[in-house]
Amino acid sequence: RFDLEHEGREGLQIDNGLYLASVHNGRHLATIQMLNRQGSEFSAADADLGYYIAQQLAEFLAKARGSLRSGA
Repeated sequence: RFDLEHEGREGLQIDNGLYLASVHNGRHLATIQMLNRQGSEFSAADADLGYYIAQQLAEFLAKARGSLRSGA
């Protein structure tokens, strides 16, 4: 959720937002927020790329957390 008070700048106009969950084994690990100031909508290719990045982030975070827990 975009919160102008915490994330925006005065005068910054956001036209579109795309929010993607990074989920691993049913567990929500992070959310990616993509904002568009250009006045156009996100394309299907934008959404596909964002989804791919969210999946990769989830795998990375899950492995990193596993390494931290195992002491590796």
